[in-house]
Amino acid sequence: MTGYYNRLLEAKEKYGDRVVATDGKESLRYSDLLSAACGYRDILAGMGVQPGDKVTLCAYNSCAWLKAFFGVVCYGAVAVLMNYSLPEDEIIMLMQQMDSSVFLFGSFAAKEKDAASPERIVRDASKRADIDSFVFEGRNYFGYIPLDDSKYGDPAFVVFTSGSTGSPKGGMLSQRSNITGADAYVEAIPEMQEESLCMAVPLFHIFGLGIAVTHLLYGGRLILPAKFTGEEINLFLKQPRCVDVKGYRDHAMLELLYATGIRVSELAFITAEAVMEGPDPTGEQTVAMGCSGPLLH
Repeated sequence: MTGYYNRLLEAKEKYGDRVVATDGKESLRYSDLLSAACGYRDILAGMGVQPGDKVTLCAYNSCAWLKAFFGVVCYGAVAVLMNYSLPEDEIIMLMQQMDSSVFLFGSFAAKEKDAASPERIVRDASKRADIDSFVFEGRNYFGYIPLDDSKYGDPAFVVFTSGSTGSPKGGMLSQRSNITGADAYVEAIPEMQEESLCMAVPLFHIFGLGIAVTHLLYGGRLILPAKFTGEEINLFLKQPRCVDVKGYRDHAMLELLYATGIRVSELAFITAEAVMEGPDPTGEQTVAMGCSGPLLH
């Protein structure tokens, strides 16, 4: 068992330096994720972050989100995965409770909420950064020294519950637990390997992050719409055309599927199966996974 960095390096060697994520603005290869891990090491150190410190990440699904997440955890810091739809006062409260003074944000999400929001959340400019502003392409990641194996059981990231059975709570998970889950997914469902997946679920949610990590470690490709409206997802699913859709079985998810123009042909116990008319010109299968409820903002 090794950590994210070594597993991404192994995946690059096994599957080649393929495109593993795209968000409509940017595409990522394995080498880009590895370069970002090196780049964030210097950025975080410059912000005064030490291994074990908590760093809040608040942004829409994007390639920049993935680079920031792996950059933080590969450095040995703890990524506090924040729901970008929360109001400022709740984000500030949760950061205080988690003892997190560093704020990594996505400019797109910040502008939609309020361009001045990051400045009010963290007033010290040296403790906040726009993840969309960093460029790591071409960074030499050879010689990067990943964490010692003994550290992979330490807390790597924090996810918050929805509070459906009480007040929201933060749960800490390790690289080891996340990778173990990814390996278990593929052992149970081998066809998940090298699968193309459209993510209609936030990466700050444990379901979204777990599925995303699984696909990255096993040669898959993530298609990352920032928002989960039917119109936006429809644009992503056409490149390549979607031949299968999986998501939670509920009315909101079905409305999302119908809004994309995909014909829902059959319902399974917890999945909605859908088939688009016409052949898939790329020869690839794209799977869309989503969830509904308060996370869909």
